[in-house]
Amino acid sequence: MKILGIQGSPRKKGSSDFLLSSFLETAEKEFGAETKKIHIVDYDIKPCIGCYVCKKEKECNIDDDLKNKIFPSIFSSDIVVISSPIYFANIPAYLKNLIDRAQEFWVKRYIFKEPNFVKKDKFGFFLSVAGSDEKDVFDVTTKTIKYFFDSLGFIPKGSLCFGNIQNEGDIKKKKNLKKDIKQVIINNFL
Repeated sequence: MKILGIQGSPRKKGSSDFLLSSFLETAEKEFGAETKKIHIVDYDIKPCIGCYVCKKEKECNIDDDLKNKIFPSIFSSDIVVISSPIYFANIPAYLKNLIDRAQEFWVKRYIFKEPNFVKKDKFGFFLSVAGSDEKDVFDVTTKTIKYFFDSLGFIPKGSLCFGNIQNEGDIKKKKNLKKDIKQVIINNFL
């Protein structure tokens, strides 16, 4: 099992980074997974400019780290886990750039109807934290992530989200965090 963790926060060593690291460490130690983590702020990711070259050529013409490094890492993984904080009921801009650029894969899947696009053995999962504890605080982001994975042909397997994470270190106080992560892996990927 090869797992790619994508850290979507612009801030390193924050709560969503701790959550992703905990997930990857559990998968590695408990289940023997091969893991890799990337922090998207370390990469040159240009935004989608809505040019629709992908509708003509089936490929995005923007040449950057997303095209040359991140998407190849995504497609060579069995499981992609995205971790992100919530910014104004949505994901941070760096992560949104990555997701918007998946338009070329949506085009391949839904306009060109490429055969065998859905990868029955590839899965996506979302981890998130928010300062708010409002019931619907994760609604927008979980849908966004679900549609992103769908565009790639990955099967979205759900999310593990924690509200009321106001201060640095709050996520570390979650008593059953490792147990919850282990259960997610067992229920979704084994």
